[in-house]
Amino acid sequence: MTEKYGFAIYYASYHELDRHKDRHPYQFSNIGEEWNEPLTEELIEKYYKKLPDWVNEDLVQTQTELERYFDLDQGLWTDEYDQVFADDIYKLLNYYPTNPLAPEFHQAQRGVLDRKGQDWLDENDVSHTSMSMGDMVMIELPVDSTDGPVTVRKFLYCQNRGWKKFDLI
Repeated sequence: MTEKYGFAIYYASYHELDRHKDRHPYQFSNIGEEWNEPLTEELIEKYYKKLPDWVNEDLVQTQTELERYFDLDQGLWTDEYDQVFADDIYKLLNYYPTNPLAPEFHQAQRGVLDRKGQDWLDENDVSHTSMSMGDMVMIELPVDSTDGPVTVRKFLYCQNRGWKKFDLI
């Protein structure tokens, strides 16, 4: 199969909540600790914002080490590899010169101090630039099945230490 692997990053957002009355039920919590219900597509849509494609493009373009993940044979992409990939994303998003949401990124990469990422955060009611506990990395894998090619989505939820993989219901 010639399709490339893909990924998305989801940040916890308050876009559906009144900040003064409700707490985001997933942000800053581990899976299983405080959850009243498992995450579903609907809850992800309600409580998270997918970072824009330009963030992923900037990460891959300026951090060429990420490209090595996408040149793998399908059989080599394991649960352990998922965690290594998510760790690399976490490190990049927690250092402003490598985080496309931070003004310092554009200054370091293009010599321009801008608020492109900060404006996106404000517009989407996301209150944090760096990746935090409760944010997620989603990996898309093209897989050949008996019914033809399909795309498998793996979600990794940022814990206070490491990542917890979960499947959608």
